[in-house]
Amino acid sequence: MDWRSQFNADLLMHLILLGTWVCWREGGGAWGYVAGVSCVVWGGMFSFPYILYLGWKAGGRLDRVLLGVHHGR
Repeated sequence: MDWRSQFNADLLMHLILLGTWVCWREGGGAWGYVAGVSCVVWGGMFSFPYILYLGWKAGGRLDRVLLGVHHGR
């Protein structure tokens, strides 16, 4: 495996992990799956603005950003 293949494999695993986290964070459902797939397909074009919006909406509280609907359980 050359370095390009390793880079592509690492990037794909990162995007899948990010999409899985977003889907879990949103509690599943239609929006959770759409957002998770968008993170995998569009990468940073979707996930960077999404995370910035989450930070603004949560008032900078990292626990609310990371846990989403699971916060307070």
